[in-house]
Amino acid sequence: MSSLLVCSQAITLACGVEALASWVLRLAHNNGYRSVGALCTGERLGIKQKNAFDAAVSNEALEAIGGLVLADISSLPQLTLREPLTVLTGCAQGSGGLGAAVGRWLLKHPRESYGARYNFCCKCLAADEVPFLRRDWRLSLSCWCRSHECELTDACPICGTALVLSAGRRAGVSQCESCDCDFTMIAEAGVASGYPLAGAQFPKSGCLLQEAPPISVAFPHLWWDGVRILLELCSRPSLAAKLASADFSDSSKVTLHHIAAESRVDFDRQSTHVRAGLLRVVSELLENWPCRFIDVFSQAKLTRAHMATIELAAPFWLARVCDEQLNRKRYVTTKDEALAAIALLRRDATSVSKNSIKAALGIAESKALDAIVTAPQKSLTLSQLARVTRQIDRDILRTDKARDEQASALRDACCIAVAAWRGIGFERSARLALDSAADLACEWAAHSPSDTEQAFILGRFTEWFDLYLHGVRPHFARLVPEGTALFLTRFGLPYKGFGVAALFARALRACEIGDWSRGARLLVGSGLSDFLRQDEATREVLPPPMSSKTAGTRLPTDKPRGP
Repeated sequence: MSSLLVCSQAITLACGVEALASWVLRLAHNNGYRSVGALCTGERLGIKQKNAFDAAVSNEALEAIGGLVLADISSLPQLTLREPLTVLTGCAQGSGGLGAAVGRWLLKHPRESYGARYNFCCKCLAADEVPFLRRDWRLSLSCWCRSHECELTDACPICGTALVLSAGRRAGVSQCESCDCDFTMIAEAGVASGYPLAGAQFPKSGCLLQEAPPISVAFPHLWWDGVRILLELCSRPSLAAKLASADFSDSSKVTLHHIAAESRVDFDRQSTHVRAGLLRVVSELLENWPCRFIDVFSQAKLTRAHMATIELAAPFWLARVCDEQLNRKRYVTTKDEALAAIALLRRDATSVSKNSIKAALGIAESKALDAIVTAPQKSLTLSQLARVTRQIDRDILRTDKARDEQASALRDACCIAVAAWRGIGFERSARLALDSAADLACEWAAHSPSDTEQAFILGRFTEWFDLYLHGVRPHFARLVPEGTALFLTRFGLPYKGFGVAALFARALRACEIGDWSRGARLLVGSGLSDFLRQDEATREVLPPPMSSKTAGTRLPTDKPRGP
C-alpha cells in the first residue's frame, strides 16, 4: 500500500503532457519532502538520484514510482521522452542516431549542472490550475508556445538562472531556485514573433509523433539526422559567416551574424532565441528541397568538403545531394604559386612543409605539391643503407682517441645493424638478450645476397658482430661477467642506447640523405631481413635467363629496403 498521504496524479491535457520529473517533484513537495532526493531516500525507492527522472529513466524507476502512488505503470512511459526520442534518434533512450550520442536533442546547461533543464512559458504556468512543466519543454527543438504564440523562456527573467529539475531542487516547478521569482506572476512571458518553424518540418508541442517528414524516409530519425547536421553546420562561426552572405530572410541573417560573431556553442546549449533562429535558417534551407539548398550553398561557396567537417555520417537523402551537387573541382596550384608561398614562409621564419604551404595557399589538395616539396622519406633504400654502412665503417676506423672509444663506436654500429636488420628502433635493439646474437648470426648466414650491395651490408654486419662478441663485449663484461644483455656499457651494465641516434644521424647527414632528421624512423617497420626474404622468393619463381647475352644485363635500380 502506498505510504504517501497525497497521491496526486500526473497532468495530461490537450495543451501538453506533464514531464515525469515535474510530477515527482510535486509529489515530494505535497507530501512534505524537501526534494526528490529526500523522497527517494525516505520511501526507499532505490533509484539513483542523478538524472533519475530524465530522458533515460529506467523501467525499474517507473515501477517504483507506480507502486508508490498505486498508478497504472503502463501509463507512466507517456510522461517520459521515450516516444519523441524514438522519432528523433531511433532509440527510446536517445542514444541512437548520429554518432549514438546520449542526450542529443535535450537541453543542456552551459555550466554542466546536474539535472534536467527545461524551457517554460510563464503564461502557461499562470493559466494552469496546478502549474506543471510540459514533457516537450525538455527538448532543444521546443522553442515556441503554440498556445500563446510566443517564444519559450530558457531562464529566469529576473536573474537569468536556468530552470533545472535536479534531485536536490527545493523550489517548485514555477519558482526560480536562485531568486525565488514566481514565474506565474510575470506578465511578459516572451518575445512574440512569427513562427520559426516551417510546415511539418519541425515537431510542434503535443503532436510530435503525428508529424511526417517532407522527404520520404524509411525511419523518421533519418530525417532528423540530416536536420541535425544542418544545425551543426549553421552553429559553426566560420560557416555561419559564409551562409550570411547568401539569400536568407532578414531574421535568419541576424541569427547567422550572431553565430559568426560569437564562439562556437552546441545547439543544445544555445538560448531559446538563438535556437529558434537556427531552426528558421534550416527551415529555409529545406524549402523546395533540394533546389534552395543547392542555391544557398552555391552563393555561400560551400562545398562537399565543408559538409565533411561535421564528422557525422549524413543520411542518404542529404549525402546524395551533397555528393552530386556540391562537389567542386579542386584547385590545382601552379609551380610559381607554390614557390611564392615557400618564399613567404621562409621570409616569416616559418617551417616549410606541405601543410604550411596548403595553409598559405588556402587549398586542400597536396598532390600538386609533390613535384616541388618532396614527400618525407618513410624508409631507407638499399643503396642508401649501403652508403650509411660504409660511412659508419669509416667512422669506426677513424676513432683513434682511446680503446674504449673505438669499442663503444663498434657496439653502437652493431646496435644500428640489428635495428636495420629487424626493422626496430634503437631502444628495442639495445635491450636484446645475449642469446639473440646466435639467432642473428644464423639469419645472416642463411641469406644468399643477390648483388654487391647486399653482400657488402651483410658482410659488414657479420664482421662488426664478430669483433664485438669476441673482443669488445668480453672487455666490457670483465666487471660484471654474469650479465645477460647483448649490448653493455664500458662498465659492464646493460646498455640503453645512448648516443646511437646521434651516430646514425651523423652518418645520414654525411651521406646527404635529406630526411636525416627522421632518424630511426627510417628503419622501423621495414627490416632488411624482410626485403631479402622477399628478394629470395622472387628469384625462386623467376625463369632462368634466355641466353648468355642477357644473363649479365641488369638495369641499375634503387630497390626499397622494405615492403
